[in-house]
Amino acid sequence: RCTRRVPALLIGRCCRRIRRHRLWRQLRRQLAVFCGAFCYNHHADFYYSIETAIWPLVRIGESVAQRLGALLVCLVILLTASVVFVFYTCLLPAVYFESRLRCLWHLLFGHWLLVNIVFHYYCAAFSDPGSPPAGCTFPVVGVCRRCVAPKPPRAHHCAVCKRCVLRMDHHCPWINSCVGLYNYKHFVLFCVYMLAGCVYVALVAAPVYNDHFYSWDRDDDYATVHHMVYYEIVLTSAVALVLGCLTAYHVFLASRNETCIETHINRRMAKSMLAKGLTYRNPYDLGWRKNLRQALCIDAPGRSFWRHVLLPSTCPASQRWTVLSDYAD
Repeated sequence: RCTRRVPALLIGRCCRRIRRHRLWRQLRRQLAVFCGAFCYNHHADFYYSIETAIWPLVRIGESVAQRLGALLVCLVILLTASVVFVFYTCLLPAVYFESRLRCLWHLLFGHWLLVNIVFHYYCAAFSDPGSPPAGCTFPVVGVCRRCVAPKPPRAHHCAVCKRCVLRMDHHCPWINSCVGLYNYKHFVLFCVYMLAGCVYVALVAAPVYNDHFYSWDRDDDYATVHHMVYYEIVLTSAVALVLGCLTAYHVFLASRNETCIETHINRRMAKSMLAKGLTYRNPYDLGWRKNLRQALCIDAPGRSFWRHVLLPSTCPASQRWTVLSDYAD
């Protein structure tokens, strides 16, 4: 009986192994068919597949951005207030002892920068970036699959704000809002003026810090001033370095009349057209001069660089909406 059972056991094991091998081979084939149908079809290209694959991570990022937005706005306000406080208490007195005329000039120039920084940050963070108006006729280039509503030219859906934004550039957590049609000017000018302010404060603080560094004694009050000036120059230098790259990038995009989203779209379109032997041109590009004037809202009659860029000013929503309608035409 034992001799009869051994071949039966061996045959049973072989059959089970064959079935397992066939099952794994069938699963591999089904997985290959699924991946091929998911990644290589006319309705979903490679980028759509990647977007779908990383969608859980995107949802986590959106949740974090919603919770951190208000904290980052408070952080910007506190850091700016601390820089202004140190400038008033440590830097201006040192400049005043050297020259009253220079102190007066620093007061005027510093307050001009501060007013522009505060004004444009407030407008960028707390003004509406723009959404498709309800009950209004406007050109339509598609339908938003999230809002299930008509989508105007250059509009995109923001998953953090949960709405479509006109001429959406990106969602900025530092202003806890989207950068869109109505606040793009304020965002760019805030970056420019904040960069200028950081460079200015760092240049003013450098000689004061140099004097404190070589004449630092053991006095507690003097040591406190020394640390405050050191904090001032390190913070403004670091922010100027990072913000300088961001500002240069956005000025470059504004000169080409592109948004951060459209940069990737245009790059993909250019590659597609190049493969067909054609040249792709950005349909919104009007030349760098007109593009910058349009981004700064000084392209309309009666608006100038001196009054509406160097001085705080808003941009009429009707003017921005007219420009957007002209694109579709």
